[in-house]
Amino acid sequence: MKYKLLVVAASSVLAWLSGPFFGSYVVQAQEAQHSPKLVSLVANQTTTSYSPTGEVRDSFRSTIARRSDGSQVEIRHFQGPEGKPAENRLLLDVPGLKRISVSGPAESITTYKMDQAAIAQKIAATVDPRCGLEEGAERITVLGVEALHAYKTIGHQKREIWRAPSLGCFELKAIATQTLTDGREARTVVDTLSLEQREPDPAMFQVPAWPEMSPSEVYRSIQRRYPNIPAPPASTDAPADAAYRSRKQN
Repeated sequence: MKYKLLVVAASSVLAWLSGPFFGSYVVQAQEAQHSPKLVSLVANQTTTSYSPTGEVRDSFRSTIARRSDGSQVEIRHFQGPEGKPAENRLLLDVPGLKRISVSGPAESITTYKMDQAAIAQKIAATVDPRCGLEEGAERITVLGVEALHAYKTIGHQKREIWRAPSLGCFELKAIATQTLTDGREARTVVDTLSLEQREPDPAMFQVPAWPEMSPSEVYRSIQRRYPNIPAPPASTDAPADAAYRSRKQN
């Protein structure tokens, strides 16, 4: 668990950039230029991964905030290798047209330009009242908010999701079930513990004056600081660094 959380600010940014959570915000942020302000919010969530036998493998808490200009930040809180509180941040800066991954353990930032081609694809998909779900999705109430409940299958992963149209299709809950090579299933559950519709504290979006690093440099910095942390797979560096170079903020 420690390895995954320590490097998540560098490695998970690729999945985050292409996933539904990031995509819905990009579309809405672009559309916000021609429509009323977006709904601002602050939410606290937990993410827990379970093994096929039901044992907890990973667990962390996140604070997710969105401003009315479409900018958003996801702050992942966890226990650092020295037992002290630590955090990583994934920031989407809409006015600045960039994304920033902040690694607390490495004390570094990794900056990406906004990909206009990817944004165009997301805009083409359009966020509608169905939140990209099939028509007829069940409507239920989660934390006092009406949400659409539906199922989606992507490859070997099945997702059960609850999205709130009134909150820009924010995912209030998600259960991802992954079928492993041996046929067993592992689950990851995201739960929203609390949610407030308000403009978040500007401090949540502040970027520290730390050095810019590529993903592989982030990994190496963490290993120098914490030698007991296992090295990431060799196959991780190349694609992460390639994506960084292609989207590097000058």
